[in-house]
Amino acid sequence: MSVPDKYKKLAQIWTRYYIGEEKASVLTIVIGGNHEASNYMWELYHGGWLAPNIYYTGGSGCVKVGDLRIAGASGIYHEKDYRLGHHERMPYDKSNLRSAYHVRFYDVMKLRQLSSPDVFMSHDWPVDITRYGDVAGLLKRKPFFKSDIEKGELGSPPMMDLLRSLRPSYWFSAHLHCKFEALVNHEPEAGESSVPSLGQTSAVPAEAEMDLSGGTVGTANPDEIQLDDLDDTLESYPPLAANPSQSMESGPKSNPDEILIEDDEGSMNAAQVSSESTTQVNSSDNVRPGKAEGIQRMARGTRFLALDKCLPGRQYLHVLDIDPATPGSDRRTSPPTLTYDREWLAISRALHPFLSTERHQTALPPVWDLAPLIQESQRIYHDGAGPGQYGPATGKEPTATPLVHKSAN
Repeated sequence: MSVPDKYKKLAQIWTRYYIGEEKASVLTIVIGGNHEASNYMWELYHGGWLAPNIYYTGGSGCVKVGDLRIAGASGIYHEKDYRLGHHERMPYDKSNLRSAYHVRFYDVMKLRQLSSPDVFMSHDWPVDITRYGDVAGLLKRKPFFKSDIEKGELGSPPMMDLLRSLRPSYWFSAHLHCKFEALVNHEPEAGESSVPSLGQTSAVPAEAEMDLSGGTVGTANPDEIQLDDLDDTLESYPPLAANPSQSMESGPKSNPDEILIEDDEGSMNAAQVSSESTTQVNSSDNVRPGKAEGIQRMARGTRFLALDKCLPGRQYLHVLDIDPATPGSDRRTSPPTLTYDREWLAISRALHPFLSTERHQTALPPVWDLAPLIQESQRIYHDGAGPGQYGPATGKEPTATPLVHKSAN
């Protein structure tokens, strides 16, 4: 794990989950960030049960809970490793301990082939997502974000590309240790802002119009754990202007009260992503080739939510009711049932020959070659499907064998 030594003590309560003696009380779906055990995560690169009732989506993945499609991307963005293969080997040296959790182009392109999921999860915030929420309120709490926001370096360019390509109804992130809400309108009216282009920057506005809960800046209790709903109409909350004219006064460069366990890995400037990388990520040649099954409508807007650390007095909990976007999807089960997503299985099968475990990443084919491969995989899964064949076991046991022995009692 890439953390200071004082955080490396394995808590007894987690050990009981890890070895299968304890079960999560509710079905839990997780992605990886930048402070997880990368060796264990790599064992489940294609997804699997980390512990009973705790499912990891893998390096990238998509599953279904009932009819709700949930996709996710693990890790954080770092430009120098983005174009590489998954070359890291155990035991990790100091460099590989960090690069092991860096997002790779291969995984992003697999996700790019999906039809729209209902929910997307990433550890990184999509770059420039702050334009679509209360950035003034954010900077009151995190003034040291100001410089990165103005330079277009706060967040991940590949994640913003996926947000504007997949257009999920909801996007959840973490990483920056604060709660932040935003609403991205994908179909703006004349004169409104849509999603910014990669590398586009702007000044930080002096004041925000309102938060997504309908309140004004400064009226909320910063220590309250709010459970307000994001499920408001798109028309009520248009996105912020693309090029705000005013700028806040410069704030401090760092937070003196924050426990810093983040990586010192340099900036994440969207403009610094190589022209080859940016072209391939944004090219229409790499847009998903089609939809696997049914009719999946794209959301008109994406509601973004990031939460804080799970600590007393912090805003780390938010409860939402989410309905699937697929028309006619009203099937509810109790407890909810997790199944594999057939479209994702087809994409993973088709692109598996291009998965590199060496430093060099094999070039991916253009869409006119990739589309038939995915369509053939879809046919295989469709023709061979039987009732109940797409459930990833029961979640009663961890997928990978634990490295810690079960306790005697």
